[in-house]
Amino acid sequence: MAAPYDLGNYSFLADPSSSPPESSDPSARQDHSTTTTSATSTTVAHRPTAREVNYETGPTALYRAIENREWTSAIGRARHCPSEAGTWVYRLGGDGETVRWKVLPLHQACAREPPPSVIYALLAAHPDAASSYHPLPTNGDSSSSSITAGALPLHYAAQWGASVEVVRILLAAYPHGMFVRDNRGLLAEDIAKLSKYPNRDAVVQTLEEGRLEYEAEEKRLEAESSRHDDAAASGTEMIGEEMMVPLNASFNEDARVGGVDDEEQEQESSGAAAAVASFQRGISMPRVRSRMTMHDSMMSTGSQSGRSTPSEFSRTMSMDEADPTTEQLVLGEGWREAGLIVVVVGASGDLAKKKTYPSLLNLYDDNLLPDDVIIWGFARSALSHEDLRGRLKPYLLKSGDHDESVVDEFLSRCYYKRGSSYGDLDAFAELSKGMDKYEASFPNRHEHNRLFYLAIPPNVFAQTGIAIKKTSMAPRGWSRVIVEKPFGRDLASCEELLGLLSEQFDESQMFRIDHYLGKEMVSNLIVLRFGNLWFERLWNRNDVQCVMITFKESFGCDGRGGYFDQFGIIRDVVQNHLLQVLTLLAMEPPIKADGPEAGEKIRDAKVAVLKSIPPITLDECLLGQYEGYADDPTIENKDTNTPTFVCMRAFVHTPRWAGVPFIFKAGKALNERRAEVRIQFRDAPAADFMFDTRCPRNELVLRIQPSESIYIKTNVKSPGFQSDPIQGELEVNYDKRFYESASESNPDAYTRLILDVLRGRSAAFVRDDELKRAWEIFTPLLHQIERDNVRPHIYKRGSRGPTAADAFINARSGYIRNSDYTYYDHKPSRKSKPKKKAGVSEIGVWGMAVMGQNFALNMASKGLMVCVGNRSPSKVQRVIHRAKKEGIHTLTGSSDAADFIKRLSKPRKVVILVMAGKPVDETIAKLSEHMEAGDVIIGGGNEWYTNSIRRSMSLASRGILFMGMGMSGGEEGARNGPSLMPGGPKEAYDLVSDILISCAAEVNGSPCVSYIGPIGSGNYVKMVHNGIEYGDMQLIAEIYDIMKHVLCMSNEEMAAVFEDWNRGVLASYLIEITAKILARKDDVTGAGYLVDYILDKTGSKGTGRWAVQESAEQNVASPTIAASLDSRYISSQKDERTVASKVLKGPAAPQKVNKKEMLGCLGKALYASKICSYAQGFNLVKDTSDAMSWDINLSECARIWKGGCIIRAKLLGKIQSAYLANPDLPNLMVDPTFAAILVECAESWRKIVITSMNSGISCPALASSLNYFDSYRRDRLPANLTQAQRDFFGGHSFQRIDREGNYHVAWTDTHKDIGDVNERKLGEQLAANLNLDGVPAQ
Repeated sequence: MAAPYDLGNYSFLADPSSSPPESSDPSARQDHSTTTTSATSTTVAHRPTAREVNYETGPTALYRAIENREWTSAIGRARHCPSEAGTWVYRLGGDGETVRWKVLPLHQACAREPPPSVIYALLAAHPDAASSYHPLPTNGDSSSSSITAGALPLHYAAQWGASVEVVRILLAAYPHGMFVRDNRGLLAEDIAKLSKYPNRDAVVQTLEEGRLEYEAEEKRLEAESSRHDDAAASGTEMIGEEMMVPLNASFNEDARVGGVDDEEQEQESSGAAAAVASFQRGISMPRVRSRMTMHDSMMSTGSQSGRSTPSEFSRTMSMDEADPTTEQLVLGEGWREAGLIVVVVGASGDLAKKKTYPSLLNLYDDNLLPDDVIIWGFARSALSHEDLRGRLKPYLLKSGDHDESVVDEFLSRCYYKRGSSYGDLDAFAELSKGMDKYEASFPNRHEHNRLFYLAIPPNVFAQTGIAIKKTSMAPRGWSRVIVEKPFGRDLASCEELLGLLSEQFDESQMFRIDHYLGKEMVSNLIVLRFGNLWFERLWNRNDVQCVMITFKESFGCDGRGGYFDQFGIIRDVVQNHLLQVLTLLAMEPPIKADGPEAGEKIRDAKVAVLKSIPPITLDECLLGQYEGYADDPTIENKDTNTPTFVCMRAFVHTPRWAGVPFIFKAGKALNERRAEVRIQFRDAPAADFMFDTRCPRNELVLRIQPSESIYIKTNVKSPGFQSDPIQGELEVNYDKRFYESASESNPDAYTRLILDVLRGRSAAFVRDDELKRAWEIFTPLLHQIERDNVRPHIYKRGSRGPTAADAFINARSGYIRNSDYTYYDHKPSRKSKPKKKAGVSEIGVWGMAVMGQNFALNMASKGLMVCVGNRSPSKVQRVIHRAKKEGIHTLTGSSDAADFIKRLSKPRKVVILVMAGKPVDETIAKLSEHMEAGDVIIGGGNEWYTNSIRRSMSLASRGILFMGMGMSGGEEGARNGPSLMPGGPKEAYDLVSDILISCAAEVNGSPCVSYIGPIGSGNYVKMVHNGIEYGDMQLIAEIYDIMKHVLCMSNEEMAAVFEDWNRGVLASYLIEITAKILARKDDVTGAGYLVDYILDKTGSKGTGRWAVQESAEQNVASPTIAASLDSRYISSQKDERTVASKVLKGPAAPQKVNKKEMLGCLGKALYASKICSYAQGFNLVKDTSDAMSWDINLSECARIWKGGCIIRAKLLGKIQSAYLANPDLPNLMVDPTFAAILVECAESWRKIVITSMNSGISCPALASSLNYFDSYRRDRLPANLTQAQRDFFGGHSFQRIDREGNYHVAWTDTHKDIGDVNERKLGEQLAANLNLDGVPAQ
C-alpha cells in the first residue's frame, strides 16, 4: 500500500478558488480494469467538448446548486436536465489554457456531505458518474510519466465525511471502485482511515465489509461459473438463477428527497444495504423517485413491494407524482443538515412577540427547522428565560392552530440574554460563547449557521451590527441578518443607514424585509405573468388602460399616531409596499424566476423598472387626512399636515408601458380593509356601436388581502330575455380552491420570508440599489410636502377617502369604475380557523350602563360575536339598535339570564359591569346558576380587591373561574380601547386573553393589557391607578389656581400654556383635556368660559379613599394622594368655606412675581410632583405585591397605562424603562434618570410652593410632594425625637444608632420598670399580626 498523503489534494471542492497541483492532460475516462495505468505527461491547451463548461464563465445550474448545498434544487435539476449530471466542470490555470481541475457534479456532491437522495438522483441522471474520475498528477510532479486511475466519487466521499448511506450507494453503483486507487495510490478504504470526520470508523468498516463481501461474492461466482461450465458440458441447464448484470444498469433504489430524520435514516440505511446485497445477488432494484410525494404509500423507503422494477437506471423521472409538501421540498437542502441558532435582537418588543416568534413557531410546528435549533432573544429588558417565555406564550397561542404542547416545546428552545444596550459588546460576546458551547455539543455537525433578526429601530442598527460582527458571527457556517423597515425617511438617511450596515455585512448576508413581498398574491405575480401565455400577451400599453394598486385600512392611527406622524402614508405604505408590487407588475421577464439564481435576476429586472420611473411630482398627487387624526393624544403637532390618504400616479418609461398610468391609492380610516391590484384593460373595439348599453371594461383583479384571490371581470349576457352585457368574474379564490379541504393553511408573509432567508433565497427581499432608487423617486415630493406645508384634503372616517379622489383617478388616469358591479365574495374560512357558529357569541357583557354599552360595542366592532345582557329589555334593545346604526352586526342580546348564558359558546365568558358591591354579588348569583365548571366570570368595575378574592373562592367550589379586572379610560376608552388590568387564575386569563388584547388600547402596536397576577391583584392595581389619578388631577388644579390668582392669567393664556406643555415632557391625557376645558366658552350664557361657571365642589367614588387606606395598612407613605383626597373633602364643605372666607383672612394681595420666570418654574414643579405621585403609587403596588406574593411586574403596569387610561402620559415611558432596568427599584425617585430630573427641578419647585403660601394660595399636593422628596432624600429625620416621646409616655422602646437591640429608659423617677424590652416587642408584633378574634390578619 502506498504511503499516506496530504488530504488537502481535493480541497478545491470545498473552495473552488483553491486548486490541486497542475494537471496533465485529463481524459474523461480510463480503463478501470487495472489498478494503475501509464500515460505520458504532456501539457496541452484544453479544448472543451460539448459536455464541459468552464467554472470561471459559469458552471451548470446543477453544479452551482450542489456547491451551495441547495439539495432540492439539485434533485429537481438532475431530474429535468439530466445532461448536466454528465457535464464536466473545469477550471483553467494561470496560463488560461491548462486545466487545474475537472469534476462531475457527483464528485462535488460527494465532497459536500450530501443526503442519500441527491446521490440517487445524480446516478439516475448519469449512471456512469460513479465510475468516472478526475485525474491528478502524482505528487504534484508534472513531469511524472505515470498517472494513476484518478479520483472517483467514492474517493471524495471517503475523504470529506460523506454518510455511510452515501458510501453504500456508491459501492452498489460501482462495486469495483473499492479496488481503484487514486492518483496517490490509495484505496478509498485508506483515504477514509486518514479522514478527520467523526464518522470515519463507520465508513472504514463499511468499505472493509464491502470489500470482503465482494471478494466472497467473486469466489461464489467463480464456483457458480465452474458449475455452469460443468453443466453445459454435460448438457444440463441452470434453472432459477438470474444472470449477473452490471448494477449501474439495473439498480434503482426508491428514494426520498433531501435530508433525513432518524426514522428516514434508518429506512434509507436499510435500503442502501439492500442495494449492496442485491448487487451481489444480481437482483434488480426499483427505480429512483427524485421527488417526495404527499401519498403515504410513497413515504417509506424500506418497503419494496408494489413498485416497478425497470431493468436500467432511469434517466427521467415519472411525472405523475403528487406535488411535494413544503417540508419535503426543504429536507434535502444543506441548511437543514447543519445546525441553526436564531438570535432575535429586540426580543421584548412588539414586533418580535407578534411576528418574529410566531413565524418561527409556524416553521417549527411544520418541521421546517433543523431538529436542534435554538432561539436566543436579546434586548435591554431585565428578563429571565422564563420571563421571556411567559411574555411570548399568549401571543404564540393565538398566532395559529398550534397545540399548547407544541408551543411549550418551542418555548423550551427559547432563551434570553440581556444587554445594557443593543451594542453591548460584552453581552454579545457572552452570548456568542454560549452559542459556541451549544454548537460544540454536536460534533457530528460540520456546519452551524446563525440567523440574526433585528427587530429593533433603525437608529440602533449600526451599534448592533458592529457588536454582531465583532463577537457573534458563525465560525463554521453562514451568518445572515434580517433587517426590518423603515429603511430611512429619505434618500440621505437611507444611504447613511445602508453605509453603516455595509461596513459590517456584505449584501449576500443582508435580508431587508418588506413583508408585502411575502404575501401570496404578490409572490404569485411572477408565475401569473410569465407562466400564462394569454396574460403576458395582454400585458402592455396596447391593451392596458391603467393599473391601480390599492391599500385600504378601516381603522385609523389611534394610539400610534405619534409614530405614524413621523412618516405618513407615503413613507409607511407607498414607497415600500406598493412600489414593490409595481416593480413586479411592470418588469420584463427575468432570466430565471425560480431556483438559486432567481434572486439576483428578479431584482435586476425590478431595478430596471425603478430606473424607468422619474421622481413623482406634487401635481401627480392628491393628499388626504381623516377627521380627528390630530386628536390622537400621541401626536404632538396638532396642526400636522401628515397625509393619511394619498392618490398618486407614476409612469414607467419603457416601450411596454409608456403612457400607462400606475395609480397608487392608499389610506387609513376608510370604508373597508382591502389591498389589491386592478389592471383595467381598454374598451373592447367597437363595443359601443355593437351594444345598445355600455360594455364595461375588463379588469384583472389580484386580491392581496383579505381572502387572497384572482378574478377577471368578464362581460357576459344578462340572464333571461335581455341581451345587455353585465359583468361576472372568472375566479380563483386561494382559500376555497386550495385550503378549504386541506390539512394545511396558507402561511403568512413573515413565515414565508424567514424560510426564504434560511434557504438563501433573496428574490423576496429588497436590495440596496432598489432602496436607493425608490427613495430617489419619492424624496423630492416628500421634502416639498414638508417644506411648503402642503395641506391635505379632509375626509370622514369610514368613507372612501376625499371626494376629490375619484375625479383625480377617473379624469386624469382614465379609470372607469363600474358602479353596478358587486364582487361575489365567497368569504371562505381556513382550516386553521374554524367557522363561527351562527348565533353563538364568544363573550357576553352584562350591565348596559355607559361602560357596559361601550365595552360591548368595542369588542363587537373588532369582529367578535358579543351577547349583551341587562335586567331591562329596553336597554338591551337600545344597545342592539345602536350597534346596527354603527354598522356592527355581530352583537345580540337578552334580558333573561338563562337565555343570555345559552347564547354563549363554551367555555362561557362573561364580563359584569354593574355597580360595585351588592349588585355584583346578585348578578353573579343569577348568571352562575346557568353556568358550569370551566366557565369564566370577569368583574370589570371598580371593586374592593378583597371582594374579588371572596367571590373567586366561592365560585371555585363549583369550578367556575372568576377574575377581577380593572378598566380605565372612561366612556371613550371603553368604546375605542381601554387600559385593562385583569387579575385572577392564569387559566382564566388564557381563555380570554385574545379577546382582551383585541379590544384594548394600543400604543405603538402594543396592547394595553397584561396579566397582572392572582385574584385581587387586578383590582388593586386599578385602585392605585385611581389614587395616582387623584394626585395628578389635584396637582394640575393647584397649578391652575396659582396661574389664575398669583400670575393673574386669562383662560386663553392658561389654555395656551397647557397646550404647549402637552407637546413636551408633561404630555398626558389630563394635561391635554385641561387645555381644552380652559378654552371652552360657555354656551348657556354666551359670556365667559364654562369652567368659571362650574361649582368648586369635587366628587369622589371611593377608589381614592381605598388607596389612602391601603397606604396606611401597608405602612407606605402616599402624601400626594392623601393630600388630593383631603382637598376633595375640603372642597365639599362649600357652605362652611363661604362663611370662613369672611372670618379667616389671608394675605391682602398675591406676591409680586416675574410671570415668565414663574411659568417655567410651574412646569418644573408640576413635573417633579407628578414623579413623586407615581413613585408613591408604584411603591404601594410593590409592597402589597410582595406581601401577597402576587409577583406584579411594575414595568408592565407602566406599559399598559401608556394608552387608553386616564393617567396615560409620556412620563410612563421613562417609568417603564426604570423598572425594566431594575425590577427591584426601592423607589422611583432613586432611578438615575428621575433622580437627575428631581434635583434639577428642586429649586423651581421650592419657589412655587413658597410663593403660593406667601400669597395665601393652598397647594397641599405640591407641598406634600416636595415634603415627600425632602424627607426621602435626608439621611436623618427628627423621628428620633418622636420615638423618644413614644417611649416616654408609652414605654414603646427605641433603637440606638451605636449598638444593636431595643431599649427603654426611665425618663423620670415616676417611670416604672417595664420588664424585658425584647419580650415586650415580640408581644406587640404578635398583637399587630392578629385581629380581635385572634385570627391572623389578611
